[in-house]
Amino acid sequence: PVQDNTGWNAFQKLLAAVLDRVESSFIASLESQHRLPSTADPEVQLAGNFGPVPECPVKHELQVEGKIPDCLDGVYIRNGANPLFEP
Repeated sequence: PVQDNTGWNAFQKLLAAVLDRVESSFIASLESQHRLPSTADPEVQLAGNFGPVPECPVKHELQVEGKIPDCLDGVYIRNGANPLFEP
């Protein structure tokens, strides 16, 4: 995430730039050597059947062929990942 550092003094901006450089070059390389467990890995959790689905507009009064069983009362809501932005 990009931070709004307009209120920072020159020293704070310099230190932030140095820390960003350290993180992007050193820490990121260490993190890439250790895979996340599949339960936390976005490449696994946001793929295949667990991947995001496109948004569809709500439709009312659709024609039904046959009969919907009386025991089905309510709505179907997909319970899964559908992030607004790519991780």
